[in-house]
Amino acid sequence: MNIIDKNKAKRLTEKIIFDSIIGLCEEIEKSGYRGSGSNLARTIATIVTEGLLPKQQKEIYDLLTSTPTSTIEIAKKCGLSSKLVSAQLKQISDHTHLIASNNNSGKKLWFRIG
Repeated sequence: MNIIDKNKAKRLTEKIIFDSIIGLCEEIEKSGYRGSGSNLARTIATIVTEGLLPKQQKEIYDLLTSTPTSTIEIAKKCGLSSKLVSAQLKQISDHTHLIASNNNSGKKLWFRIG
């Protein structure tokens, strides 16, 4: 892929993200949103980040809910090793509303908020 193709792909991706943000803002506006701009920006940033996760991370992220789940359970559901899932969860948690908490046995339980 040459430089022109990379720039074209980058512009296309940016346009898709921009259009998604505009669409989301319009939806929120129609629903009578009365919150602060920073909360809206945080919500939009999270949605965009979730949408840009690599395929494997997206698959793992989509398995998570507000119910705490262990790395081993997640690994079984997606057919990956628990070490790989653990590494992916750490990366995902840096950019999303993913929370890890320790249970009584010292193992991490992962869940999504928001």
